[in-house]
Amino acid sequence: MAFFSAGIGAFAGSYFAFLFRKHKEEQINLKKRKSALDACLFTLARQYNALYQIKETYDAFPEIVERAISMPAIKFPEYKDVRIDFDSLNFLSDIEKIAHPLNLTTEQERFEAALRSVEIRAKFHAEKLQPAIEQHNINGRELSGDELEIVLGELLFNTAINYVQYTYRHLYDSLISIDEIHQKTWKIAKSLFPEKNSCPQNHKWTNLTRMDCSIRQNDN
Repeated sequence: MAFFSAGIGAFAGSYFAFLFRKHKEEQINLKKRKSALDACLFTLARQYNALYQIKETYDAFPEIVERAISMPAIKFPEYKDVRIDFDSLNFLSDIEKIAHPLNLTTEQERFEAALRSVEIRAKFHAEKLQPAIEQHNINGRELSGDELEIVLGELLFNTAINYVQYTYRHLYDSLISIDEIHQKTWKIAKSLFPEKNSCPQNHKWTNLTRMDCSIRQNDN
């Protein structure tokens, strides 16, 4: 009987140790998931903020011809570190949210494409347009769009117009889509961790300098 009781005690001890390790592993995985979603929300906020700052530069030149001709070739940061960590979000496939990482991938590519569009326009201005402006002594002269087209040539003038139109549309569309994907990510985070503090569900970003979009809490 003593041997039997000792065996039961050893088994119970091993079983409860197993349960404890399992619980600890689950808590670690939950913490990783919270951190991954927190980082994703933060990265989306940074992407929005980056594109919004660029859009503000474009908005400083409200007329399309002025924007195409007078807006200088500004060198913006490359934002190479503003990338979503997709590996940390693999767990979403376990909760039947496999489409969300794919949507985030599309958003990341759209963000990078918008930055490339800005860079290409700036390069065109610096290498093609600005030399022509200096050659024809246009700086400081008040010329209409038709007059500028004659002086610069139809191809150069229309290319400058097309670049800023396309880039601005890309910036505008990206800002809308980032806001939408942020809302979807927020809802997933809130469904998994309803007790966590996070950004208001229906917030609208008009000037995103706020970086408090987080579901992180202090784990005591």
